[in-house]
Amino acid sequence: MGDGSDKMTVTVGQTKIDIAKTVRDIRGREDLVKDAIETTWNENLVNQMKVWLQPYPHANDMADWDRVLLERYAPLYTNVQTKCGDCYQGPCDLSKGRRGACGIDCDTYQAKLSLLTAGKGLASFVSDTRDLLDYCVKKNGIDAEVKWGKAMTYGYMNVHAFTGENMHSLADANKILSYVEGQLTELITSASHGHDCDVLDLESKVLHSGSMLLVAMDIAEALKWTFFGFLWSGDQELLDVKDYPKPYTQVGLGSVDTTKPVVVFVGNDFIPAYEAVQFIKENKLEDKIEVGGVGSAGHDMIRFYEPAKVLVTPVKLTKLLRLGIVDVLVVSDSCCKVNILEEAAKTDTRVIVTSFKQSFGLKERSFDSVDDLVKDLTEAPTAVLVFDKEKAGELAVKAAQKVKGKRKESYLLSADQVKKHASRCDGCDACFRACPNRIISSKVILPAKDGDFSRLADLCDSSLFCGKCEAACPQNIPVMDMILASSSEKIKEDNVRMRAGRGFISQLEVRDIAITGFNLPGVVNITGCGNYAGSDKDVAWLTNEFVNSNYAVTVTGCAAQDAARYFNEKTKKFLFEQFPSLYNPRCLANIGGCSSHGLAMTTPTYKLGYLGYRCPYRATFEMLADFMIKWPAVLILWGPATDLMYTLAAAHVRSSLKVIVGPNGSNFKRFLMGNKYDRSKWWSLHGLKNYKKEIEPLPEHLIYPVETKEEAVTQAYKLCLTFQEFETTRMTKFDLWLSAYKKWFGNTLPDDWHLFVKRDVELPITKKAKLLRLLEEEHGFEIDKKRGRITKFKHRDGRMLDPGEMVEEYGMRVGLYTTFLPRLVYKIRADRVEE
Repeated sequence: MGDGSDKMTVTVGQTKIDIAKTVRDIRGREDLVKDAIETTWNENLVNQMKVWLQPYPHANDMADWDRVLLERYAPLYTNVQTKCGDCYQGPCDLSKGRRGACGIDCDTYQAKLSLLTAGKGLASFVSDTRDLLDYCVKKNGIDAEVKWGKAMTYGYMNVHAFTGENMHSLADANKILSYVEGQLTELITSASHGHDCDVLDLESKVLHSGSMLLVAMDIAEALKWTFFGFLWSGDQELLDVKDYPKPYTQVGLGSVDTTKPVVVFVGNDFIPAYEAVQFIKENKLEDKIEVGGVGSAGHDMIRFYEPAKVLVTPVKLTKLLRLGIVDVLVVSDSCCKVNILEEAAKTDTRVIVTSFKQSFGLKERSFDSVDDLVKDLTEAPTAVLVFDKEKAGELAVKAAQKVKGKRKESYLLSADQVKKHASRCDGCDACFRACPNRIISSKVILPAKDGDFSRLADLCDSSLFCGKCEAACPQNIPVMDMILASSSEKIKEDNVRMRAGRGFISQLEVRDIAITGFNLPGVVNITGCGNYAGSDKDVAWLTNEFVNSNYAVTVTGCAAQDAARYFNEKTKKFLFEQFPSLYNPRCLANIGGCSSHGLAMTTPTYKLGYLGYRCPYRATFEMLADFMIKWPAVLILWGPATDLMYTLAAAHVRSSLKVIVGPNGSNFKRFLMGNKYDRSKWWSLHGLKNYKKEIEPLPEHLIYPVETKEEAVTQAYKLCLTFQEFETTRMTKFDLWLSAYKKWFGNTLPDDWHLFVKRDVELPITKKAKLLRLLEEEHGFEIDKKRGRITKFKHRDGRMLDPGEMVEEYGMRVGLYTTFLPRLVYKIRADRVEE
């Protein structure tokens, strides 16, 4: 704490601050802390609250804030595992209140599993980011500059919030990523070998995993635009951003020009694709090679190569391969199936594997010449392992050119073959029992034997092409091939338009939304991996619903290509053609692939805290999160709860942003849900007088499961209600929520709507008469029917209060400073204390 060292001070205005007292341990952080205070704190603030920074925090450093959240939103675990085999004393049965040999109980074990899942999600992304950083260092040197962009006054906000650093070079990036890697080791150790017996402490570490993920994502995005020329709105003029980038990117299987050699990249590593594109450009092959991507690689490619196309989501890679349109497939880590080599061989697709993390048992060929590798790939369908990414890129292009003429023109079954296979179906319906979506059955297959392929064709969009039906069939019927053969015309029409990811959200957009935020119903980010029947249509529907409700909508990851599928028959435009690419109400912005998640939600909200409320943003995450809980923002995770998505949910929760998981939300490992009936949980501190005050139960939940898209929209409208907002804003949100509930849930109202009534002017005008009548008849309010006013409010404790009393007794007035952390309560300025 600075003992034995000279006192170091920093001056803000006329106030001097001893920086040794502003952090847990000042040693080695002197310059960082001094700069952070000088650049982001103002004199009024340093005189009214304790200056406290948390640069490079451990999970326990954030315990105060994590406890605020976890004590209000207690963890609720699903798919509970009662057998623990984590140590040599196991396995132990933890069911029915039993404890293991080490003393662990079932709840604690679930918390450890939760942390392990979050740690795996963090590890996968950090590993990819380390590979990317090392590649940049090798190519550019450790001192190479990391650019900010002319619209990036405040830099990389997740990095700022958790480390306090200004990331200006690869050396800075390496220092910050090394910190994240150290935290990852700490967290995995706690999950695997630690003896932490407190559920909330373990869940606090889960939240910390999410925070570290956001930091790693900032680093990845910074490197991508600095060194690989990714599209980046942070370097554009604001007037140009509304149509940046142009909605010209083609999406879908029908977008592929199969008359050209086709190279497709799949996985999380975009560098082989980047090197392939450099080779294409250097040799002027842009019009002679068709390049596409699947998953993260696809969404990254379109940010540096305009002709690239996004084909399918990773789960539907088998669909792409079975079509036989890919000449060469380049595979990096993650985002691909285990049996990818087997599937590729069925259509003579050549495969180049580039990852150290999953090499499929292949022998490394990195030291062989490109010509030798091309010869081997040309002579026979095979796969090669090449770790040299520049060589892999060149190889992919050259091999595709040679292979094109050696593969069949079509790998689809003929009509007669489909009929023959259908006639072998004995109606056992093993396929139906195996299908995760229960969409395939003998009723779909048998009509095809008489030439009716329509039912098979209907499954082309909704099938996951997971192959479970084929594996279960005792007759070995190639069900997926039959579906594709029956859908050839539909596949040709699978060609939609979207914008490529734009990256950074500028402070000018945040400034605008800070102004319009007084009447903004909310902001929504939709993301996911597209892994359920109809999920692409669901995401498109959700996106259209929110943007037309005046939400500021962003999409990230594979959800962007699903959102692109909504076509407005009236305007004859796709969604990305219809709405501006801004972080503003009634706008739709595609931020980018998997690494862009942090840019979509937390980054602009941190800026909002600084621009609108002068909340310092360097190494002050708890202050930022304390503000953000009042911001109407929801993340919708639509699709499978992968480890990465699990960690991403934790990242947003810690930042006070609400998360909805669906459509099979019950499969999510852990929810964080509030109990609106327990009034002791719903409070906030008066930021000036330091006393607890009861507030509405808002936001009601932090992680909430849904089963349908309609439920997701309705719940999002409710979660965007905040306990401190203007009457007109509450009226707008009320109207959206109550209208959606009535429309989709039985022409009735939710049973708790009256808990959020503090003023009669908040009631939607078109519903006001009915709502006033219900408040009187069902909830005990006193109403002046002639004037249409509430004369007496019924407090939750049963008291009848005048309108003025209700405002003072329940909830927080707009403009009043509130907080959940005692150390953030304002104190009287020392220079204003009367003697």
